[in-house]
Amino acid sequence: MPLGVSIAILALFLGIAMLNPVVTILGTAIAYVFSWCVHLFIERNRPSLLEHPVWSFQSDVRMFRLWLTGRLDEEYARA
Repeated sequence: MPLGVSIAILALFLGIAMLNPVVTILGTAIAYVFSWCVHLFIERNRPSLLEHPVWSFQSDVRMFRLWLTGRLDEEYARA
């Protein structure tokens, strides 16, 4: 999960810095390929990206923030 979100965030910043939306679009597409592979082959479920794109993005960002701050394991235990 952190790899895909990291790539998407990096692509967003690079696209803005380079004033090139293609970088952002390609980076986000690569990030979602990672995400789909993890969902399909490791977690064995379907990602909610197509049904709930905003909710899916918000959840990804929240999990990334929890991972960065070292609180993701606590959240998993709580859930």
